[in-house]
Amino acid sequence: MQARALYAAFDVYPRPKGSSSHIASMIAALARDFAPVCVLCLGDAELPPHEINGGVEIHRLPGMHAQVLQRATAFAQFVEFHAGRHAATLKLIVYRDPWGGLGHLNRALAVCLRLRDEGVDARIVTNSPLAEGLAALARCPMVRLEGSRWAETARAYVAETQPRAVITDTFPYGLREEWRAAPPGPPFIHIARRLLTPFSMSPEDFSLILQAEPLSERHRTSLGASIALPGPILLPPDRIATPIPAALDRDDLTLIVHSGPIEEVAALTELAEPPYVVPSPLRRSA
Repeated sequence: MQARALYAAFDVYPRPKGSSSHIASMIAALARDFAPVCVLCLGDAELPPHEINGGVEIHRLPGMHAQVLQRATAFAQFVEFHAGRHAATLKLIVYRDPWGGLGHLNRALAVCLRLRDEGVDARIVTNSPLAEGLAALARCPMVRLEGSRWAETARAYVAETQPRAVITDTFPYGLREEWRAAPPGPPFIHIARRLLTPFSMSPEDFSLILQAEPLSERHRTSLGASIALPGPILLPPDRIATPIPAALDRDDLTLIVHSGPIEEVAALTELAEPPYVVPSPLRRSA
């Protein structure tokens, strides 16, 4: 079918994580106003390369490239090909920011900086290629481990350093499920976030479980005894000096940058004192 809207996301979709919630919300909004919609995303062995659901057609790029740069180049060609197929009928093209994983790093930085302010030697352990620069800006220690052997190197690192606690964000047993069979010896803490499909977990494996944002009843129940935080985990803006464009560098202007569901953008604007600017691909209906 010839699409009126094209949505491209450099991410595997769907997956049981926060980014899939945003992607699903955006696709649903596009389908309401711009159907048919062509969705371009990454794929894996468990997902079909092509499927149609009502007015939404999904094409997935097979996961054939291990290197991020090769995968990004292939995805760019993939998008160019499909955009050309629908060029005559497209009214709207939306491209999701490929650096969506920065949300995890921002939360990790916020937690580590708060712990360090309290005198706790906290650090980020990751395989993200973006973490080093961000951690350096915030002056937070960061350890980067080999991604292809993540489960092995993560367990070895914890065994060698014997930290006071191991904290996992969103993925209860780690991104590669490295702790599912054998939780680490130190206290094991999980920070839960909203997911389309919560991961199965045994609450008794964890010394502490925190709810970082409102969760579904099913998700809350699966966590067992947990503590709901009074607000979101935020990285203090004064800890990283980020130049603001001159046009927006005004004392009376609040800048709201968000590309998630319209409901979340609305919630952010309600917190801001006018005047404010919202750089976002979403728009309110007239």
